Amino acid sequence: MPPVENHSANGDSKAEMEEDESMLREWLQRQSHLPTEVDSALLRQMLCRCGGSVERAKSRLESFFCLRTAISEVFSKRDPTVPEVQQARKTMMWTPLPKETPQGNTVYVFRLSDQDSANFSLQGILRAAHMEMDELMRKRGGKPKQGIVYVYDLTGFSLAFLARMPFSLVSKVFAYVHEGLYVKIREVHLLSSSSVVDRLVAFLRPLVRRMDKLHIHSMSNLDTLYEHIPKDIMPKEYGGEEETLEKLHKKRCAAVDSIRDWLAEEEKNQRVSEDTLTKWKRGLSWSLSLGENEGNSAFGVDGSFRKLSID
Repeated sequence: MPPVENHSANGDSKAEMEEDESMLREWLQRQSHLPTEVDSALLRQMLCRCGGSVERAKSRLESFFCLRTAISEVFSKRDPTVPEVQQARKTMMWTPLPKETPQGNTVYVFRLSDQDSANFSLQGILRAAHMEMDELMRKRGGKPKQGIVYVYDLTGFSLAFLARMPFSLVSKVFAYVHEGLYVKIREVHLLSSSSVVDRLVAFLRPLVRRMDKLHIHSMSNLDTLYEHIPKDIMPKEYGGEEETLEKLHKKRCAAVDSIRDWLAEEEKNQRVSEDTLTKWKRGLSWSLSLGENEGNSAFGVDGSFRKLSID
C-alpha cells in the first residue's frame, strides 16, 4: 500500500512542514551510509518535490546524494572562482527570473554570450549552473518552490556546439534530473530561428519520454512562448519588464560568489562512500540501470540509452 501523502510541503501548515523535516532529519541520523549534516532548505525543498510524502523524500534524498557523488564532472570542484566556472560565465548567461509564473514556477533563461564554439564547455556550464541553483534553493529554504521552467535561447547555437556536448555527460545529468533533483522541471522551451533545433531535439530524444513538455518557438514570433510564460516577467530583450539578461546574470554570479565557503563545505560533507555508491547502483529497481557492466548503462559511453521522464 503506497504511503499516505500530506500537503505540508505545499505550504498548508508550517507546523506540519517542521514535523516532516524533523522526521527526515531523524531518519538521516540512523542512516550510517548517508550524510547527516544537511541544510534545512534541502530537506524542505525535497519534501515539496515529493508532494509532502516523507517516504518518497527519503528515497529521493538517497538518490540525490549518490548521484551527486557519482557525477563528479558536475558536482565536484564546486568553487565559483576556478577558471572553468569563470569561463562558463563568459560563454553563457543564465538566470532565474525575479518573478514567478502564475503557477508558482521559477523560470530560468539561458543564452550564449560567446558564439565561438571553441570556448564552449558543457561540463563547466553545468557545474556553474547547478551551483547557482543550489544557492537559490538555499536562499528560498523557508518557501520551497513547486517547479522550474527552462527557456533556452538558441541564438548563435550551431552544430559545432552540439558536437561539444558529450552524450554520456548529458545522460548522467538526465539521470540526476529524473531521480535526484529536488525540484520538478515543468516545461522546457527552445527559442530558435535555425534548423539546428531539430538536430538538438533528435539528440535529446533518446533520453526524454515526455516530449509534450518540450516546446519550440520561433525567435521571430514569441507569442507562443507567452502562452506559457507571462511576457512581463521576461527580460527586456524578450519584450518583458525585467532587467536585461546580462544584468540579472551578473547579480546571480555575485550571489554564488558570496557562498563559496558553503559550497566547499557542502561538497565535503554531502557525499557517500564508493561502497555505498556501488550498493546503491546494484539495488536500483527503476528503468535506468547505472551498473558499470551493463551494456545499456546510462553511465557508459557506448550502448543504447533507456528513456527518462522529465516529471
